[in-house]
Amino acid sequence: MFAGFYYWIEKIVGLQYDTRLANMHFTLFFIGVNITFMPLHFLGLSGMPRRIVDYPDFYHGWNQISTLGSTISFISAILFFYLVYDMFVYGKPGRKAPYVIKLLTQMQLVETLLKLQGSSTNKKALIIKGLIFSLFADAPNAWQFGFQDPATPLMEGITDFHHDVMFFIIWIVLLVSWLLIEFFFYTEKNKLFTFLGIKKSESETIMLPSKIQHNTILEIVWTLIPCFILLLIAIPSFSLLYAVEDLSIIESTIKIIGNQWYWSYELPGNNFEKKFDSVMVPEADLETGWLRLLEVDERLLLPVERQLRLFITASDVLHSFAVPSLGVKLDACPGRLNQVGLWIKRTGVYYGQCSEICGVHHAFMPIVIEAVEEDNYLKWLLPDISKYSL
Repeated sequence: MFAGFYYWIEKIVGLQYDTRLANMHFTLFFIGVNITFMPLHFLGLSGMPRRIVDYPDFYHGWNQISTLGSTISFISAILFFYLVYDMFVYGKPGRKAPYVIKLLTQMQLVETLLKLQGSSTNKKALIIKGLIFSLFADAPNAWQFGFQDPATPLMEGITDFHHDVMFFIIWIVLLVSWLLIEFFFYTEKNKLFTFLGIKKSESETIMLPSKIQHNTILEIVWTLIPCFILLLIAIPSFSLLYAVEDLSIIESTIKIIGNQWYWSYELPGNNFEKKFDSVMVPEADLETGWLRLLEVDERLLLPVERQLRLFITASDVLHSFAVPSLGVKLDACPGRLNQVGLWIKRTGVYYGQCSEICGVHHAFMPIVIEAVEEDNYLKWLLPDISKYSL
């Protein structure tokens, strides 16, 4: 019960609880419960009712141990209520995802590889370059079953929502499958007995229990339970839908245009404007470590930890701008300007593809976004930054 609380509460209220208090509460509660009920097993084996004050002296010690365990459990309960109070009053918003720990490990490894690359032969440097590329490449893998590692809060929410919904789906599928198998088994068994001419006594006849047919209470229950499940699913679903449309704070705007069969990017500013086309690299021109059908001649660089707005449209036919790790998938429609917010949490290279059939070369217009620190982004955006005022 408490494990479920600690798992769900941050997702529901969006606040962090004090990990030290949580660990202390869980440890005290675990110890208290075991100390409370361990003596009661011996009392039960001895045929003694539990916790009676006039036990023989022989059992008095067991009662004292059990009382000690109850006291520890009571203290842990008080600590739990204080933890809840502390969370709502002093809790910080949104605990970071575990991918941040993974990223720090990757960054440290990349720094080591870069140092080795400077003092290596050409062959070793090429291998190290491939390792660095693979560390930062968020792209689909062969026989991949799950999601790519999320790089935005929105994609983290989508991944968590998928896992939460799968919990309900698995139990529903198991229950319905069991009912279908049971119904099929008993129905076919009756048909087999009839076909063979075997007469069964009335007690052996397999029939549906009369309490299930036309049972008003049962019908109300199995109607309300799915409604309750749908309500649980709807709350985080609506939250994600509103988060996608949240564009209250905008720090930079990027315009993306889908063409047959490449992408064009425009980055407008006060005194400058950067435009370029991004075309897939042919297989014959691929370098070691590059991904076939996913690499482009010029990547779109974006800064991390900045609130971005993407304007997406098309110049000819329908396209769809989709980058799984960023949680972005939006149609590019000719004559229409769609928009979506983006806030990237970590540096890396993120791959996507057009996800709307747009012609014979639909499979050959990949998307490559490289998320970098703001300093590197400004150097790429404005090679001679002193000439411009942002």
